[in-house]
Parts: sequence; structure tokens; C-alpha cells
Amino acid sequence: MVKLSLAKIGELAFILVVIIAVVAGLATTKLNPVQQAWVLVALMILGVIVSLTTITEKEVGQFLVTSIALLVACMSALMVLGQIGGAPLAVDYVRTVGGVVGNIMAFVAPAAIIPAVKGVYVLARKR
Repeated sequence: MVKLSLAKIGELAFILVVIIAVVAGLATTKLNPVQQAWVLVALMILGVIVSLTTITEKEVGQFLVTSIALLVACMSALMVLGQIGGAPLAVDYVRTVGGVVGNIMAFVAPAAIIPAVKGVYVLARKR
């Protein structure tokens, strides 16, 4: 029987996130809104799992900075995609790329919230 550590579970969850984000993003034009919502919920739950199982206290600062950079980059990409979204031939491409980027954001945002709240608690407790 294979015994999984929390770090290994977090690592496997991260790999699963990448697969789900890309595959569901590529299938964005084929999914109905309920299916898209379930994908986002699954990614958010996996984000919490990864955050709780893989981020150590030493890594919190670096993780939050990279999370912020990733979220800003994703938002920028979505804004750019929104600008070219009206071109008839680009609509499916824009929705597909937007789906992948949105899926990544659905994972990163809750993953960043957990260590951020922990950090605020630690800072508030020191006084």
C-alpha cells in the first residue's frame, strides 16, 4: 500500500489542476454553463488543497508575490482577449484561451487567499 504525504497530495493536486485547466479551457466552447461552473468549483477546491498542503511558512511571501503576478497577468490577458473578441474568426479562439486563463485564475485565487489570511493573522497576533 502506498502512503501519501500531504506534500505529495498537494503535488498531485497541482498536476491535476494543470490538466483540468487546459482540457476544460480547450473544451470551453463545448461546455454548458453548469459544466463550466463545476470545473471552476473543482479548481477552487484543488487550489485550497494545494495551498494547505504544499506552502510552508518560508514560502508564503514568494507564493503570494507569484500569485499576484499570475493573477495580474491573467486579468491582463482576459482584457486583451476582450478587445479582440468581436472578430468573427477569433471568437472560438478567444473563448478557448479565455477559458484556460479563467481556469488558472479559479485555482490561483483561493490558493493565494489561504496563506494571505494566515499572514494577516500572524501579523495581527504579534501586537
